[in-house]
Amino acid sequence: FDGYVVKRWVDPGALIEAADRPLLTVTRSDKVRVWLDVPMSKVAQLQCGDRAVLDRINVLAGETFEGVVSRFSPTLDENSRLMRVEIDLPNPEGRLRPGYYGYLTVFLEEQSQAPVIPSSALLSDGKEQFVYVVKNDTAHKQPVVAGYNDGSIVGIASGLRGGEQVVRAGAGQIHDGQPCTPVLAAK
Repeated sequence: FDGYVVKRWVDPGALIEAADRPLLTVTRSDKVRVWLDVPMSKVAQLQCGDRAVLDRINVLAGETFEGVVSRFSPTLDENSRLMRVEIDLPNPEGRLRPGYYGYLTVFLEEQSQAPVIPSSALLSDGKEQFVYVVKNDTAHKQPVVAGYNDGSIVGIASGLRGGEQVVRAGAGQIHDGQPCTPVLAAK
């Protein structure tokens, strides 16, 4: 590949015997490889090709770089229980330089069409999961099937279309058909 010599351990004209040490470090700038360690709890969801976004880069305020998971280790580190993952980020203009740091988000599962609710709105009676939907100032029990759940937000696989008003706080203390007045949640 085309690249730049960024470190040299030998000088021109030096006698090189057996290559038991590196001679040069060469880097490329049109593609930057980022390494990160993924916790054991997320490894089962990880796949090559998962979308990744690098942003909040210390010297490139407001810029983002999008790439994909290109490869990962087949095993976890014995001590840390983390898996090493490599992300390749296209960088055709060379704006992202090796050594910069920022925040990397790997999208392990994307459900763009699923309605999303706060996890506090999801209830269960042991048989089914449900939410309370407010219609005409009345709470109505609506069975749902939860998909994605990270403990903070829940993606609803079925049961909601999107746009419904759901009771997000105190829903465990109301019952089906109870009058209620919706209050817009503070952001």
